[in-house]
Amino acid sequence: MKFWVRSGGAIEFTYRDDDDGDVCERCLSEEISGKCPLGRYAVRKTRENSDFIFCYEKSTPGKQAKFLSKIAADSFKGLVRATEQRGRDIGKIQTIAFHNAKKLNASIGQKIDSLLPLKSQFLTGSTLTEIHRAIATQPTAGASAILSVRKIVEQVEDEYNLVDILDQKDPFRRHELTRVKVHKILVGVNYNYKEVLEDRSIAVHVADTNIEIDVEYSVAKSATGQILSNAAKYCKRGSTVSVTVARSGKHVELTFSMTSLYFSNTEASSFGGIGVRGRQTKGISGEGVGLHAVGLFQKMHNGYVLMESNESTKFKSEGKEYSQNAVKLGFYDYRGNE
Repeated sequence: MKFWVRSGGAIEFTYRDDDDGDVCERCLSEEISGKCPLGRYAVRKTRENSDFIFCYEKSTPGKQAKFLSKIAADSFKGLVRATEQRGRDIGKIQTIAFHNAKKLNASIGQKIDSLLPLKSQFLTGSTLTEIHRAIATQPTAGASAILSVRKIVEQVEDEYNLVDILDQKDPFRRHELTRVKVHKILVGVNYNYKEVLEDRSIAVHVADTNIEIDVEYSVAKSATGQILSNAAKYCKRGSTVSVTVARSGKHVELTFSMTSLYFSNTEASSFGGIGVRGRQTKGISGEGVGLHAVGLFQKMHNGYVLMESNESTKFKSEGKEYSQNAVKLGFYDYRGNE
């Protein structure tokens, strides 16, 4: 069998079975439909201004040829639409990621300017002298600015990690991964988000664990960091996020247990979609990309992300509904599956 997709007079796609050499292509040029002079069977379908021309082997019954052609034409256009939608989705995510990176970069400048206003650099012949004087006279403020900049740099890295893996279809290979203690990742990420969590009096308790996993370190940090970033936005003020680690089947599972905005488990099944947010998030800034990003990060680790709600614990506070919820990140356990 062979078929073509023609749009606007140009052939956009061609397929041919490897073992089918008896194709004259007259059904393409002469618009033959049904039995052709070679005894083969030609079918033509039109979908959204595109022509689908099929040429079947002699042994193919006409009814079967028509049925298969309809399925193929409908599926092909569906695939094209899905591809186009994915392209739009990727473009949206990239735009958001670059916008976030731009804002973070601007905040780095603000942190430095709070210690050393830009105009002061032009009032002296030596910028280095001004920087030295600012740090010497304001050591605490200088140390704070440097620490803040370091944290912001990691958040910028998160945004670029997302952009980097958008078009990657295959997970990381094991030789590309580094074996690290899960506790190291969690404590480091917690430190980076400590200030924003403390602004809402949200504590994070990370249980001790000696479990190690094979990960692309920066991407694993981006995944766990996004969970804490969401916690800072959606957890109840004054609550605690408890993080535990355990082996689960073929994966090492990190469980973030928290009191956060209520969602049903049915609702949770759609949270990985781009732009999808819970109904309780109304009035809270966000683009609905965070969990989608986590899903991509975990997919690259042959892993997963799960959202679970204990629906029976729902309660209302300050005009919002909350419940006891859990976010689970699974990383493939190479050592446990050797």
